[in-house]
Amino acid sequence: MDTLQWLLLPGILAILLILLDGYRRTRRAPPEDDARPEPAASADDAAPLDAPLAASRAAAPPRPAKHSAPLPASAEACRREPATTIADTGHAGSYIGPGVRIHGCIHAEQPLTVAGRVEGEIRLPRHGVAVLAPGEAGPLITAHRLVADGRLNGEIHIGESAVFHEHARFTGRLVAARLRCVKGATLSGQFSIG
Repeated sequence: MDTLQWLLLPGILAILLILLDGYRRTRRAPPEDDARPEPAASADDAAPLDAPLAASRAAAPPRPAKHSAPLPASAEACRREPATTIADTGHAGSYIGPGVRIHGCIHAEQPLTVAGRVEGEIRLPRHGVAVLAPGEAGPLITAHRLVADGRLNGEIHIGESAVFHEHARFTGRLVAARLRCVKGATLSGQFSIG
């Protein structure tokens, strides 16, 4: 073998190793929110409540980060099943994108993610609603669970738990069994918890 053939052999071997490594990584990729540090909370709260808003960051406008950990990402966390993101599943549930504005009532029998603007009533008695960073919703929301990182106003009735993340802004009246706020969230109004 001459010198050129000896140099070609390691190049081909390197390409094969890169392809095998890529295949291996795609087969066992961990969920996005596993690398995120967990805030102090009970074991009952941690899994279903912290999995909501990380794939939404792709749709959200960039904001200055106070820390490097990503926020959770989709309405899938509003369900009790293992959390997956919109990007992973093609989204199981309804999604209102950043360019969509709705005036009226939304009644759904599946989770709802709002990245756009909803002016009216949102009613999801057995499912959750997630309002992502660019999204706005109000003045009446009734849902089983709420995860918010956007703007909410009006009257909100939540059957189980309401979680407000870093960029969440809420003004109005909130009735929920449990409330959880991340540092940076702004809430004002009347609250009935428990």
